[in-house]
Amino acid sequence: MTEADTRTAYDTVAILYTELFGDARKSHPLDRGLIAAFAELVHDPVADLGCGPGHLTAYLAELHRVLAPGGQLLLGFFASPDTLQPFDHKVTLAYRWPVDHLADLLEQAGLVVDARMSRAPAEGERFEQGRLLARKPENPERDQWATRCRGDTGRS
Repeated sequence: MTEADTRTAYDTVAILYTELFGDARKSHPLDRGLIAAFAELVHDPVADLGCGPGHLTAYLAELHRVLAPGGQLLLGFFASPDTLQPFDHKVTLAYRWPVDHLADLLEQAGLVVDARMSRAPAEGERFEQGRLLARKPENPERDQWATRCRGDTGRS
């Protein structure tokens, strides 16, 4: 599927997504709690990237393209217990990610993962949900040194 095909496919279901998920106040209580914590950490504009109607972004702030040093990232995804698992999605093939594996990829990209969450599917959801709260270090060398001194990888 080309990028243009993907855009067209998501445009086709955008109204349905908005009807189903368009109000962040109807989200799962744990998701709303993590979104509220994220909102307290963020001082810059917020971008909602990926699928969905952008309902969480509307709840938080206007959009921006770049994660600046010190910027925060809240990543929501379909989770799997231990392996990357493809599944049929309304638009195109999608994947369920192990929370720790995705967190490791963020850390390899230079981000610091501050929180991990997974929860059972709520009514109407097919899969376990994963959430990662990460940030781009303002001073990468200092954050790497602090992690080594703690003797951990930032996992809780």
